[in-house]
Amino acid sequence: MISAHQFGIINFMKKPLKRKKTGSKILGKLIQDSRKKRKMTGKKLADLTEVNRTHISKIEHGVHAPDFLVAKKISEVLKNPEIIKLYLREQHPDINAYTEEQIKAAKKLNEYLKKRNIDFGTLYEELVSRKYIPSP
Repeated sequence: MISAHQFGIINFMKKPLKRKKTGSKILGKLIQDSRKKRKMTGKKLADLTEVNRTHISKIEHGVHAPDFLVAKKISEVLKNPEIIKLYLREQHPDINAYTEEQIKAAKKLNEYLKKRNIDFGTLYEELVSRKYIPSP
């Protein structure tokens, strides 16, 4: 059986991501422009994303940085995938080094699993049980 290390997955999963606390004026402007393009008020965006209106305002003005889930919700509600892409580039610059490698590894792993009729959940449990990856 091919080990997970051969796919380059384990090192990616073990490396902790450090998020910047400060906001970005570029990300905030993109969110604000996307919201206005959809003729949506800040309050409506706050309601749809279930995020405090004040926090949305501070994100739009670059005072606060959203966490991943908030950025994802905003991106989905505004139907603009560029928001989450920009968020990842700005808040997690260390993730970009792994992106292409991770995509290649995921494709290889997916092909391998399909050929052998292996369920990903089963594989994940096996990796956790062998302590290749930390348990959740």
